[in-house]
Amino acid sequence: MRAQGTSAQEQKSEDRGQSGRAQVHKSTSAAENRGQRTENRGQRSGKNPSSLTFLLYPLFAIRYSLFAICYSLFAICYLLFAICYLPPSVYAAPHHTITIDGDLSEWASDELRVSDENDSVWDPGTGLNEIKNVFITWDVSALYIGVEGKVTNNGLLIFIDSGRNAGFSDLRQINTWNRKAKFSGWSPDFFYGAWDGSNGNFYRIASSQTVADVTGRVALKNSKSSLRPGWEIRIPFDLIYSMGNSVPRNTQIKLCAAIVTGDVGSDSYGNYGYIGGDTAPNNTFTGLAEATLGSFGVIMLDKNSDGLPDDSFAGITLNLSEIKITPVRFAPKIYTNAVVSFNISKAAKASASVYDLNGKLVKSLSESVGSTDFQKSYLWDAKDTDGRHVDGGVYIVNIKAETSTESRRVNKALVVIR
Repeated sequence: MRAQGTSAQEQKSEDRGQSGRAQVHKSTSAAENRGQRTENRGQRSGKNPSSLTFLLYPLFAIRYSLFAICYSLFAICYLLFAICYLPPSVYAAPHHTITIDGDLSEWASDELRVSDENDSVWDPGTGLNEIKNVFITWDVSALYIGVEGKVTNNGLLIFIDSGRNAGFSDLRQINTWNRKAKFSGWSPDFFYGAWDGSNGNFYRIASSQTVADVTGRVALKNSKSSLRPGWEIRIPFDLIYSMGNSVPRNTQIKLCAAIVTGDVGSDSYGNYGYIGGDTAPNNTFTGLAEATLGSFGVIMLDKNSDGLPDDSFAGITLNLSEIKITPVRFAPKIYTNAVVSFNISKAAKASASVYDLNGKLVKSLSESVGSTDFQKSYLWDAKDTDGRHVDGGVYIVNIKAETSTESRRVNKALVVIR
């Protein structure tokens, strides 16, 4: 009985195995039939799955390429926006502050008060004893006077009437720098005197015979070898008017510069010499003798009657112009530096900085030799702040000029080639 049971069970198991194999064969046949139908449809349409994928691939590639381009453009625009709108710094730069160095290159054209070139009767045409130009400007606290020119074995005097009604019209008895001078229509209360290439001294005229040396309260410099040589003086308003940075309302300054001899004689008042050679503005006199100066420059300090020196640039809009980067394709192996240059229309705090395309500051540039208040020049040697050579690529030069009320900025691209 056990043997028969076993045989019956084996028979049932075999039947189940055959049934399973039949089902597998049936499923396989069905799959093959579906594949055959798909292949037949592909053959009827003239296509197959692999050729369809090959045709669609360029479309997918174009789609992803367009996405990459749009993303890159967005990133560049974002970076440029960040560079253009970096938080501004506010600088107080009213009026025009002059560097007292004996080089008149930084003076603005509208600060020229007297033009007087090529009319000296001493060494004519040589420039050895010649007043070319007289400049005057000021900032909130001081008056600046610049005289462009040279003297050789002679002296320069600048007579100043500050408008205090405290001057003297006859200085023929003065005990310092007596040059037998009288004045018509004005009365100087200060004067500057310098011999040949010296920096000179500044005096307050205490009486028609005496002076007080106040050189210690001013800044003076004479140069005979600078780009535009001459004399520069900074005179604090408080020294002139004893009112802090205020000035008398509606005040005006009168001024004349003159080339003078050394001492040529003496009398009961001391040594004396004469005015001659050249004056600015021009005054007419004959030979070496007592002279009357009736021509002078006039400068209004306080036109609006507020008791403060006017802002001489108040009506001028701050602008950047003549912006240049040379070379714009900068190969450090060929060029030592790239030069960034530009002009500004009025006195302002100016700067030039280099950024990479990620908006990171690479280097803040320093002004180069020859840069002036209105003609700016900066050098970049393709190095970062730490002195390391930068990689080749595109960089942004950010140029800025700012006063307390105005701001101008321009970005320029520069390519470094390695």
